[in-house]
Amino acid sequence: MSYSEDVLETEIIQYSEEVSVNFYKEMNTKFTVSTSVQNNFVTEITKIVEQAKNKWNFSSKKLDIYVVGANRQSVIDLCDVYRNCNSELEPFIFAMKGGDAFYSQKENTYGEEGIIVFFDTVFEDISFKRLAFHELFHAYQFHYADASSIGALQVDGPWLIEGGAELFSEIILYQLGYQTEEKFNSQMELKLLSKEEYLSGNIPLNEIQYGSPLRPYYLGSWFTVYLISEVGYEVYLVDFYEDLHTVGVEETIKKYFSTDIPGVIKNFNNFLAQENDILLMRLNEVLDD
Repeated sequence: MSYSEDVLETEIIQYSEEVSVNFYKEMNTKFTVSTSVQNNFVTEITKIVEQAKNKWNFSSKKLDIYVVGANRQSVIDLCDVYRNCNSELEPFIFAMKGGDAFYSQKENTYGEEGIIVFFDTVFEDISFKRLAFHELFHAYQFHYADASSIGALQVDGPWLIEGGAELFSEIILYQLGYQTEEKFNSQMELKLLSKEEYLSGNIPLNEIQYGSPLRPYYLGSWFTVYLISEVGYEVYLVDFYEDLHTVGVEETIKKYFSTDIPGVIKNFNNFLAQENDILLMRLNEVLDD
């Protein structure tokens, strides 16, 4: 039976000793779950997915959600259901090497690109909800029918795509009441840790790589704040992403900022150079618009 049968209309597709597969019609989402995963963890994931789809208005996007257990065999069992274990096992094993979730643009069972994998963890911790919403925002970023690949929108580094997911995972936690305004501001101030080192260095934002001590996710979140302060909240969420997938990063930047990527990063650096208190005030002004 469905883990959320009392809330959502559900179709049971498959059940075995290894996995259960359920399609949640109202969310347009299929959950494939290792039976070693606790039911309450799946209930929480279901709730988070529904909240994200409703808040960011992408319920029409068909999602594949995979929830793996806390041992290698459960990953293999789930991988077998996912079709070809030999070619598809790598991302699941990657999830077991320390990550709790990840988004992939591998083709899903709907013939579209995009799956999300959650690794069984302590879901009561807000840090897991933050991670879950981060990955779900990636699904939002690529929910368009003619979406580009992730690589096509990275433009040398994770600044644009990861920055957006980093910011909106914090925003939705605040909007849904999972964290207070004080905690939200504290989290965003934390993302300014590498600000001085970045501004005093010579590496452009778009060339900072994954794993860099300059923290491209954090800086990218503040770049997203800058973008929204210039174009508006709704324009960023809808028009900006449509243009990214239609004409690419460089042309989208030119459209909204009348400059190229180095130019918009220079403008961002000037924005970032303000005192932290001013930046937090600008952030809250963005959310109030």
